[in-house]
Order: sequence, then C-alpha cells, then structure tokens
Amino acid sequence: MGIRALWIRREFRFDDQPALDAMLSDMDKNQDEGFLFFQLDPVFLHEPCLHHDYFFHTLEAFQKEAEAAGIALYIIYGDAVEVIRGLLTNEDEITTLYAAADDVGYGKERDDRAAQVCRENGVNLRMFSEGKLLDPGEILKKDGGYYEKFTPYYKQWKAHPKPTPVHTTKAGARQCHYQSRYLRELHEKGSKRLNSYLQNRPVPSWHVYSEHGAKQYLNYVIRERLPGYAEQRDYLDEIGTTQLSPLIKTGRLSVRMIFHEVNHTENTNEESREALQAELAWRDFFHMVHYAKGQMRNEALNPKYQGMRWQGVTEEIEAWKEGRTGVPLIDAAMRQLKTEGWMPNRLRMLTASFFTKHMLADWREGEDHFRKYLIDYDVSSNAGGWQWAASIGVDPVPYFRIFNPYRQGERFDEAGHYVKKFVPELRRVEGHNVHDEKNMNSRPVSTYPVPMLDHKSRREEALIHFKEAGDQS
Repeated sequence: MGIRALWIRREFRFDDQPALDAMLSDMDKNQDEGFLFFQLDPVFLHEPCLHHDYFFHTLEAFQKEAEAAGIALYIIYGDAVEVIRGLLTNEDEITTLYAAADDVGYGKERDDRAAQVCRENGVNLRMFSEGKLLDPGEILKKDGGYYEKFTPYYKQWKAHPKPTPVHTTKAGARQCHYQSRYLRELHEKGSKRLNSYLQNRPVPSWHVYSEHGAKQYLNYVIRERLPGYAEQRDYLDEIGTTQLSPLIKTGRLSVRMIFHEVNHTENTNEESREALQAELAWRDFFHMVHYAKGQMRNEALNPKYQGMRWQGVTEEIEAWKEGRTGVPLIDAAMRQLKTEGWMPNRLRMLTASFFTKHMLADWREGEDHFRKYLIDYDVSSNAGGWQWAASIGVDPVPYFRIFNPYRQGERFDEAGHYVKKFVPELRRVEGHNVHDEKNMNSRPVSTYPVPMLDHKSRREEALIHFKEAGDQS
C-alpha cells in the first residue's frame, strides 16, 4: 500500500478536478491512501496586496470546507523544492504526485524544479491541464507554428472539440484522509503563517464564495446576465459583465464548467453566447502567445517597439494610480481597482490606453500595478491586454486608435452613475457634465483636481511618438 498526494495550486474546488479524478482512480486500483496539500510560497506572503488577499481568503475557505468533510488538505509553508523534498523524504511511501500544470512564467520554473526532485526520488509526477479550455499546442497554423492573430486562431478554436467537465465530488474526495504527525506539524506551521497574513490585511470587499456558492452564482449569471451580455457588457451604470473571472482565478469554477453551461443553456441568444465564448478564447489565445514567446511581462512582443523610449512623468503616474488625474472616468476606474480589486474589461482597456498613450508611460509599470490589485490577475491575460492596449504586442489595437476618455464616459456612463459611485466628490455635478472636458477644466468642485492633461494635444503627441518609434525600428 502506497500514498498518493494531490498538489493544489489554484483549483479550490472538488468538482471537475481531473488531477483529483486520476488520483482517486489510482487509489482505488492500488488500495492506496491519499491526501491533498497546498504549498504556501513565501514569495507571495512577503508581498501583501489585494490580489493575494482574495486568493488566500479563498484558500482559507476551501481548507475549512475540506476539513469539515473529513478530507486531508494540508497547508505547507516553504519553497516548492524544499516542500517536495521534505515530503518525499519524510513520507517515503509516496509513489505519485498529481498537480495542475503551469507552463508559463514563475509557475513553469517552479514545476521544472519540483519535477527534478521527483525524478531524483523515483516518484511519478502527473500533470493535468487547468485554467484554460485548449492547451497551446492544440491550435496551430498549417505550418505547425503558433498563431499571432486572434481572428484566425478563434476560427480554429471554435471548431476544435472542447473538454467536458470531469465529475468528481467532495464525497469521493473523502477517501483522501491520510494523516501523519509530520504532516500535521507542517500544517500547523503553515496555517499559522496564513492566518498571520490574513489578520494583518483587510477583508476583501469582493465576496469570497464557497464552491457551492460559486456554482449558484454561475447559475445566476446564466439566468440573469447572459441573455443581455453582448449588448450590456460595456455599459457601466449597471453590472453587465459576468464577473466570473475571480472565480476562474481561484479555481472555484473551471473554464470547462463555464463553457459547458453557457454552451448548453437555452436561456440566451447566440450573440451573447458567442460574446462570452470569445472572452474564454482570448484567455486561451494570450496563454498560447505567452507559452510560444516565453515571456510577456518584460518586453514588447512587436519588435518595432522593443526599443521605444517611454516618457512617463512620475507625478502623472502617481496620480493615475491614486485616481487623481482629474479625468473622471479614469479616476473612477482606478479607485474601483484600488478598493475592490476589479474593474470591467472596457475600463481595463481605457486606463491602459490612457497610461501608455496619453501619458506615454512605460506599460510595464502599469501592468505591475494591475498585478498587485486585480483579484482575478492572470499573468498571460493581463500582460497580453496591456500590450494590446499599448499597441506593442501581437495583434494589438492600431497605435493611432487612442481612446477619448470623455467620449467613452458619454457612451458607457451617460448619466455619470459609475463615476459618482467611485468619485463621490463629483456627486453634485450634473450627470453628463462629468464627461465634459471643458466643464471639468473649469473645476466645478474644489476638492477634485482639474484634468492633468489635455486630450487633443496628448493624442497628437502620442501619434508622433509611436510613428517615430516604428519608423526607427
């Protein structure tokens, strides 16, 4: 009789867990015991931010759910190699580790190091796809290369068979109840580290869902929001987006579950179904690009702009981060990010465009600011989105497309409700006037700054700067 262990990363659920399903099947065949563990990385504990706050609160909730169900889920503090080496040394009957694969960035480096430790100890490491519908190698061009344009990629993506959810349950996971003094001691230390972090951080304003609650929320989205999603997702006065991304990030819901439910519901129209599926495809596309290029956060993927000189002014960058630019819609979005750790996709594009084009600030600083605050942060999607908005990545928006933040406000927050919710200083300004550049330059409210820049002149400067950068390449 051996022992099998499931290494939880960001899959805080029991349903549709391919790695768990495989481990339970192997346990049944071999009459083995099993347990689950989460490696609490010091790297993340040492950088307190909203992104980590929400993630760790969800981990805490998941651990309590497992404990209540009699499932052994241990929180183990330490570097990945140290944790794995310690487990394999002290629990020498472990034959196999199971985990969701990370194939980009820090996660890939961690997995490569952990795999080496497993090989040295003669332990199998079985990896499973997670966090995306299709893996990078599943959609390729005729020449075997990776796509760099979304439209042809999406055409193939739509036609490609999608994986169906795996039916695993909390009841089935109750077989994973292996205990030992060593694991209990590690868990006690890890739990103290986690609790210490959480006690010194504010409780997230965003709701921390249970697994059951996440499924209920998905049903609500399909029933109430999906029918109007295509038309309403860009409007800010009401919630038109699904807000499912934090649940994908923490693995409370899998993308397989979401795609399956959306694809099979009759409670929508094809336009909205297509719009939501396209968002899932964009996630896969950016992940594929990240996988193919090897990096996305440090260098422009378009060679024309790799040597571009950014000219951001420190005072303007700080004003952007704090939501004090004097441009109401930009400030409302940045304040929502800072208080809630989230903002609609329309405003992610707008604030990134404003940062890189109106301010000519280095996109990497803006991307890193989003990383610290977004509770749904995904390295591939965030970096890909920033490179798209800055017109320096693969298949980006053309550099001459520069969003006018006042026009965007007029279109998507006509009455100013969104702005006034997050910029209460402007609550007495008549609705549409918060999106009037001339009115805001007259400083209608003494406690709110005048716009720190002029849209027209900054737009012209950006056009010249980007054209010169492209011509010099």
